[in-house]
Amino acid sequence: MVLFFMVIKRKKVIKKRKIVKRKTNIQKLREIVRKKQYQKIQGMIVDGISARLVLKVYDSLNAKNKKIYGSIINKNLKKAVGIAWKLKK
Repeated sequence: MVLFFMVIKRKKVIKKRKIVKRKTNIQKLREIVRKKQYQKIQGMIVDGISARLVLKVYDSLNAKNKKIYGSIINKNLKKAVGIAWKLKK
């Protein structure tokens, strides 16, 4: 997502800046599930089943553990997928 904003001072445009918001891995996983398409994230191809499983584990955690697991997903997705498959019932 790209956003543009301008710094306006006394009805004159001073600067025009471009802000690029990067998607987190959690947003990318939700996109995989929504589109039902695999995608490459951090050099790893993630399919719909793995993405759905990681998100199911993430959504079922409480706020404290969600923050910890979210950081694992964003830093080391391979480890997060491994944890999710171990927790699968």
